[in-house]
Amino acid sequence: MNKGKNTNMENQTQTTTKTKEELLVHRVFFSVNPRDVNYVNPEQHALLLDVVEFLTPDNAQKYFVDFYQHKKPCCGRALYIYLTKILNDPRMAHLAHYRHNGRMIHVLEFSRRALASERRRNNDVFGRSVVIQVRLNGTEWVAVKMCQIMLCFMIDRISLFDHIEGFLDEISDVIERDEDAKRFKAPAAKLAKKGMVTPKSLDFYMSNEEDWRIRFDVESNSLKNETTSGIDFYLC
Repeated sequence: MNKGKNTNMENQTQTTTKTKEELLVHRVFFSVNPRDVNYVNPEQHALLLDVVEFLTPDNAQKYFVDFYQHKKPCCGRALYIYLTKILNDPRMAHLAHYRHNGRMIHVLEFSRRALASERRRNNDVFGRSVVIQVRLNGTEWVAVKMCQIMLCFMIDRISLFDHIEGFLDEISDVIERDEDAKRFKAPAAKLAKKGMVTPKSLDFYMSNEEDWRIRFDVESNSLKNETTSGIDFYLC
């Protein structure tokens, strides 16, 4: 008798609890057709399954609407400064940890671990341009870059937005000092004689002089798109 009751209870649990696949279909709009705008390949689909339980309507509102669109509780620039400059500055060590629900969270240690393990995977699989739609409620959806999900997932795991408002004044001071430094930075020294160094005056061993200029431009642009922190990838 007891065995039969337990079996019935297990069957009820299985029917009422959604699988990750069912949650994904309900919470995320995507396509497996390569010609569609919201196309995700098999690797991207697998990664979405890893984080689908995080993609609740409440989290979609909190992170993808309030944070990314409306800049609450802070803007992306403030978060970038916090994760790159403040966490790595020993003078601001008091901002690098806090107590949440009785547990001490060391943000620098956690963020380094998370970014080190996730960024390579995101570059290879999520990509910067892959856009899906996440459900806000029964009829509304919000467009999300898949790479942004991992940053928000990390923030949520350490409940950072429950504490960052207490840091915003000091973050604003750092941003202001950065702006002042840029404003008053001495101009770079310029050559007195323009054009004194040209492809013709140096031996580049190239049949086409313009080939140097083209390759130089490509390399310069690629450097501008990256930072040593890698956080720009998630805030793009």
